[in-house]
Amino acid sequence: MIQARNLRKGEVLPPGLTDTGTPFTDEEWTWVVEHESHPVPFALIVASFCHGWLLLFRLLALAPLPPGVPLTWFLEARLQVFAEARLRGCVGFLTLLDEDRPVEAQMARIAMKLAGGTVLPGHWSMCAGPIGESK
Repeated sequence: MIQARNLRKGEVLPPGLTDTGTPFTDEEWTWVVEHESHPVPFALIVASFCHGWLLLFRLLALAPLPPGVPLTWFLEARLQVFAEARLRGCVGFLTLLDEDRPVEAQMARIAMKLAGGTVLPGHWSMCAGPIGESK
């Protein structure tokens, strides 16, 4: 059985789940994914609340998956994460995917089929930078 729960403050994650791509991890919007056959988290879903949207920022999973963990773990975890996000006021989800990366193209197909999402085609860029003092 797959269980998605919020990251606990100060929780130590296994190597392979620590590079979240974010400067800070907001425990309220970060879910660890566990399986009854494995005693520690094997995946991490990093998200945030953005103007009513659940912004899915990053999915991380141990590779290879631990024995007994189904390849469909995200499909089960997604239902739990979306249900909790809905209770917190999210009306939908938003994520940025690169159509030139096969895994991300596959995630786009999953979003369209299973989550009822829409794909806005095109080459996308996500820009990030520090907020510093103006010079």
